[in-house]
Amino acid sequence: WSHDVDEGGGAFYGPKIDIKIRDALGRKWQCSTVQCDFNLPERFDLEYVDADSERKRPIMVHRAIFGSIERFFGVLLESTAGDLPLWLAPTQ
Repeated sequence: WSHDVDEGGGAFYGPKIDIKIRDALGRKWQCSTVQCDFNLPERFDLEYVDADSERKRPIMVHRAIFGSIERFFGVLLESTAGDLPLWLAPTQ
């Protein structure tokens, strides 16, 4: 699988991994993402106590498995031309 660095991708609070897929027309869509967030834990002054009884700042992990569910189903419907797999078809 090919991969590349998305310079200027807009994640100002930490690194992220985006999974982009192509639809039936060849357009790229961001489908899934996993992001490390160093900003919100600091902003909300979040802490935890570790095994050595020291206070530490957590790292927040955001994830979106399907991106927006509407986008996921849009790409799925377009790429299958509405001929959905048996397990997802509304009528069987």
